[in-house]
Amino acid sequence: MARTRSPLAGLSTAEIQAELRNREKKLTKIRRQFNAAVAKVNRLEAQMRELGADLPASRGGRTGSRARNAL
Repeated sequence: MARTRSPLAGLSTAEIQAELRNREKKLTKIRRQFNAAVAKVNRLEAQMRELGADLPASRGGRTGSRARNAL
């Protein structure tokens, strides 16, 4: 199997560092959005429980990171 060349291979060290900073910023933004979405789901599930509804089977009532991974 032939190895593919990295898109960063032709860049200078400074360019790679700049790219890394940009990717870290994007990742931070996505993590923030993800955490907000999980919090929203948790609030909605709490409202559902208050109304007597069962939890969605897809999450199975799990909490923490395992529940987030089941989304």
